[in-house]
Amino acid sequence: MSRLEPPVPRRPAPVVSRGGPWDVIPDPFDEFNATAGIRDFAFAAASLLLVVALTAWLAAFTLAQATAPGVALPAIERAAIVLTGVDGLVETHAANLEEQALNEDDIIVPGYPLDVAVLTEEVTGDDGAFDRQALRDVLVERSAELLRLEGLAAFRNPDGAISAPSRFSSAGLLDQLITRLRASEHDRWSSLVDPLGYLSLVLAAAVLLLGVGFGRLIRLGGATLIAGVLVLAGALLIRFVFGLVADEGVIGDEARSIMGTLASAPIRNGLLMTIGGLAILLPALALDRLFESSDRRGPRPGGHVDTEDRRRARRGRAGRCQPPEAGARAGRSGGLDGTTAHEHREPSMSATRTPREWRKPLALGAPTPPDEIPVTPTRMLHFFDPSNERMRARVASMAEQVDVLVGNLEDAIPSDKKLEARAGLIEVGQSGDLGETALWTRVNSLDSPWVLDDLIELTAALGERLEVIMLPKVTGPWDIHWADQLLAQLEARHGLTRPYLIHAVLETAGGVNHVEEIAQASPRVQGMSLGPADLAASRRMKTTRVGGGHPGYLVRSDPVPDDDEAPRQTAQQDLWHYTLARMVDACVEAGALPYYGPFGDIADPLACEDQFRAAFLMGCVGAWTLHPSQIEIAKRVFSPPPDEVAFARRIVEHMGDGSGVVMLDGKMQDDATYKQAQVMLDLAALLASKDPELAEAYGLE
Repeated sequence: MSRLEPPVPRRPAPVVSRGGPWDVIPDPFDEFNATAGIRDFAFAAASLLLVVALTAWLAAFTLAQATAPGVALPAIERAAIVLTGVDGLVETHAANLEEQALNEDDIIVPGYPLDVAVLTEEVTGDDGAFDRQALRDVLVERSAELLRLEGLAAFRNPDGAISAPSRFSSAGLLDQLITRLRASEHDRWSSLVDPLGYLSLVLAAAVLLLGVGFGRLIRLGGATLIAGVLVLAGALLIRFVFGLVADEGVIGDEARSIMGTLASAPIRNGLLMTIGGLAILLPALALDRLFESSDRRGPRPGGHVDTEDRRRARRGRAGRCQPPEAGARAGRSGGLDGTTAHEHREPSMSATRTPREWRKPLALGAPTPPDEIPVTPTRMLHFFDPSNERMRARVASMAEQVDVLVGNLEDAIPSDKKLEARAGLIEVGQSGDLGETALWTRVNSLDSPWVLDDLIELTAALGERLEVIMLPKVTGPWDIHWADQLLAQLEARHGLTRPYLIHAVLETAGGVNHVEEIAQASPRVQGMSLGPADLAASRRMKTTRVGGGHPGYLVRSDPVPDDDEAPRQTAQQDLWHYTLARMVDACVEAGALPYYGPFGDIADPLACEDQFRAAFLMGCVGAWTLHPSQIEIAKRVFSPPPDEVAFARRIVEHMGDGSGVVMLDGKMQDDATYKQAQVMLDLAALLASKDPELAEAYGLE
């Protein structure tokens, strides 16, 4: 089965306790965890700062709206009308103004408190008649523009002194409004909107990163709600104060009316922010309460849920990487309490994260683990020796032919070449000659003296250019947990935004025995490969072949009756069928990708193609290629044949929504074959997007 089916959700192993020695051993860090304490403090500080930043941003955004020209000028015009008494002055001096309109170029209204002049042609019609209303409108418009630029300084007495009415009088309130609606005020508030907005986004991201479970959404919704309420309360308070202070009369009524109009924007924005906060907070609280209730439901068949671990996880205590399996601590022999090694490998404390912790980074500042594994062409994982200078020189040309390049640091690299290979891989990754081809690496085994430096130096030098790290000789989920935790710390140290993925190489009997647990040990698990050579040694199999069959592993037909000398047919069997099938099932269940590993007989391309095709038919999406001659084989085998794609397209076209049964070329097709056809078509579309030749062959140009 191809991984091109609809994505399978990444599911952690269930948290089930079966009893055992770990139930009675206290956790020395149960009551105190320095890392958790620092994280809790940072979470609280980020939440508080988020409230301040959101409130400041919403206030700045609202004030920038209120002081924008389209809002401020109409309000200032209304204030100017009552403060300047323009209507009365124009009416009183009508005769004087008309005479000025007939005899002078400029018109100046006697007693007008603002230095505003009007050209004669602006207030006279085509017939030369004086238009009093036009004069009034021009005066109001220019007065508003002047007041928006200069504020109260535009009002001057005849002796040049600024007129300063009491700020608690109605005229003073209008003066204050004019001052707050100036163009300089708009520029000031507008300049704060973007920085405060970006700061709020950063703090919101910090809250989501530092929080645990639904607690992060509760804190985010609460901060948004508080910010909205503060701005809303402030707007209502200012409006209420204006209503109390402004005395009765034309100026007071106009002050209250203008303030009511201007306050509508902050009231609206505060309400929207409050509603948004409630929309986040209430569902998060409901879900948190729902899951907390489920934690308290008590024992379930087959074991009891470790609710205390879950509660500690919600509070940010008791790190998510639980103690290694008890079997690893107690050794391979039985424990002091008489339990066997197998029983020790099922401790009461979960060997993986709880479901609610599955999406939580394992280190402060590390990227969030992936929900599902990216689906890209990975038909051939081509290995190269980074310690070989001539091979490094050919990497660019190899990258054009393969889907994935794997820098090998483990087997086939002599001990005295390990450091040179690591440096060579860093050189290849930093060269930038790989195009869109993915770069992976197989690091040294976890029991080697080189693996720690492999991970530290490669992540520091290559960053996100390196995508997948292959772990060889994985024996159980504890190996994945160790790498998972270390990679999270390295990602946080280097500020990476995309998490590294882990590819487990199945090449020990212990790994096969724990294959399902390995596949579900971490959301980082990208896939698994079968490593037949080391697996054969681990099992004490009597073969020196690297993959493929064996002439001694066969079945023979029954003897011919009454003829003991008659020849009997034999058929060679597949040594790896059971292991490969089990690995494929484990990967599909966990949402990971299965691969066949190496085929060592470079001189036998036909057998290599047979082995690759068997793996492809069983559900593998790719295989290792150790020699350039195997690249084309893998490309051909793991790309579905055009005639199969065409037939799959016919199945989908004839079956519509996939229900029912149809007959095509004498073969029955039902919902099961419809799903198989969809898998085939999805894989063809994916490969065609990268390979123009395949696109043409599949009819997907």
